[in-house]
Amino acid sequence: MAGGSLPGHQHHAQCSIPRRGSSIFWPRTRLISVSVSPFPPSSADNLDVLAAFRTDCVCVMRPDNPLASRTSLTPQDLKDEPLIALIYRTLTWSFMSQRFAEAGVTPKVVAETQPSYSACGMAALGLGVAIVDPISPGIFGSALRTVPFEPKIPFNFQVLKPADAALSRAGKRFLEEVLATIEERHDYGQIIHNIPA
Repeated sequence: MAGGSLPGHQHHAQCSIPRRGSSIFWPRTRLISVSVSPFPPSSADNLDVLAAFRTDCVCVMRPDNPLASRTSLTPQDLKDEPLIALIYRTLTWSFMSQRFAEAGVTPKVVAETQPSYSACGMAALGLGVAIVDPISPGIFGSALRTVPFEPKIPFNFQVLKPADAALSRAGKRFLEEVLATIEERHDYGQIIHNIPA
């Protein structure tokens, strides 16, 4: 998802929903009580899932890339393109590898990164085509073009809060914004889990 972090640290990741401008911090810091994460929590994390969503990854590139005008892109279309991928420990990497292998194409990966925001930034600089969630590219506005990837690569994300803390007013408002944004933008995802806050 869209975000930034201090180099080498996951305790301070900021996350934004395009067009709504909401920001939050990881709940482990206890600074704010809500987080958006592509990683499901383990029982050791002591986090509750308030909502979970499923969407499909997209390809992002600079508008001057010849592939930017396509209605969809396949592994075959990307076989000679420099590819920016989410790191190999993610489900996105696993699905991407599977899709390319099924097509008999070896991806030309020039960079691996996490989070999607970072991959989008590299794509906006012209380093290649990134395969990311559909929300993160919105932060870059007209600097990037988004094209659906086929066959689909699923991308799940969750809204989390500390299990031992009540949801703050700011957290409730943020959750409302996330739900409203996704209701407006079906390409951002479909809800697969929702509990009362």
